[in-house]
Amino acid sequence: WYFYTINPPGETKRFSEKYLLKALNKLSLLILNSFIFYQIYKAKNVSCFTLRVSRLKVLDQWVLDRLSEVINSVEKDMDNYEVDRAARTVEEFISDLSRWYIRRSRRRFQKPESKKDLEEASLVLATVFCKLTKIIAPFTPFLAETIYQALKKQTALFKFRESVHLENWPIAYAQNQKLLK
Repeated sequence: WYFYTINPPGETKRFSEKYLLKALNKLSLLILNSFIFYQIYKAKNVSCFTLRVSRLKVLDQWVLDRLSEVINSVEKDMDNYEVDRAARTVEEFISDLSRWYIRRSRRRFQKPESKKDLEEASLVLATVFCKLTKIIAPFTPFLAETIYQALKKQTALFKFRESVHLENWPIAYAQNQKLLK
């Protein structure tokens, strides 16, 4: 991950263990901690219902819109061979997911107002992780596969393939630009 985000491909890279650890904390540990939070607090039996983004809470709408923005941006950057920009976009999203969405949704997971609220929050977060594994797979194949396989074992909400690397690129939802500002 460090080599994707340090500078554009082809330029000389200055290696430092200090920056390597910083990169590890920025992505790998942050996404793993977020996923562990999901595993601990998710609803046990989430009924499979279609996500109607317009009926979700504003925070849920925001994270899905933000995810859609990331999907579109990373796809464009990867098509233009701007791997460093794509990687930084993913890194910013993972930070937003952990430090904004999960932090502000903790009460919904830990002490939900209703079973439906917990199921809704769990479904949104499962959707985010399912799509996020597909986005990070080209960058961090083993981390993406680990999270994908754990999701595959724990939920029957999505159609999973044998591996995240056999999946198609995720499809973005229609975005609400007002929420992203």
